[in-house]
Amino acid sequence: MADDTTRTVKLRICAPIPVGHEVTVHFFEKDTAVFSTKFELDEEQPAVVDRTTGIVYGAKWHPPGVYGWQEPIEAQYTKTRSGTHFDGVVRGCAVMVENGSEGDRILTVLTIEEGATTYR
Repeated sequence: MADDTTRTVKLRICAPIPVGHEVTVHFFEKDTAVFSTKFELDEEQPAVVDRTTGIVYGAKWHPPGVYGWQEPIEAQYTKTRSGTHFDGVVRGCAVMVENGSEGDRILTVLTIEEGATTYR
């Protein structure tokens, strides 16, 4: 059951984040133009920081330092910049294989209660 504070985030990676963990979800803007500059928000490949464990789930093209990690080896940067982000608590997590015309791929679906925190 979703309400106004619950968001569903899909990741094209394996990110088994346990229910109850606090997370920050970062979306990035990518330059989609060929001969000029045009930044558009990419909502399909966000980075997720599990603040409970400190583990960062993201793609190689994400810029380093934006969400607290060091530059990965052989990073594949495109023209990117920070877009939007939100904090919340994971209320549901499903990791599955999605069948497509280009073959199988891993998909993680997170249900996140935006703005929620856990008691410490």
